[in-house]
Amino acid sequence: MIDKGTFDALYPSTYTPEIEATIDQMLEEIVRVLVDLGRYLLVTLAQEHIVKKLVDFFLPRLVFDLDILILNCRKQFLLRVYKSDNTDPEHFSMPVFIFVITKLKMQLPLIPVRILVS
Repeated sequence: MIDKGTFDALYPSTYTPEIEATIDQMLEEIVRVLVDLGRYLLVTLAQEHIVKKLVDFFLPRLVFDLDILILNCRKQFLLRVYKSDNTDPEHFSMPVFIFVITKLKMQLPLIPVRILVS
């Protein structure tokens, strides 16, 4: 699946909760239609809010629940980023990035870790 600017167009830096909900639905649909080892290629200007959304959505993160630390990994993806080499001053001068998000075959299990406080 290739996205050449749609994500950037739908997700401006001054987004509303409605826009955020639409973006979440879009990402959930991408997850749903990608087959194992399928790739989502996103061509983007990689503004801070876009990078944060992609990282928060696709990469595992730690969640604290009282004294238990859980690795929240409901999805398993590999995320790679490439910067386009646009050194020609006569063409588009803003840096363009390509995010390659691969859906892996296996999900990592939730890993409960008990935090010991002394």
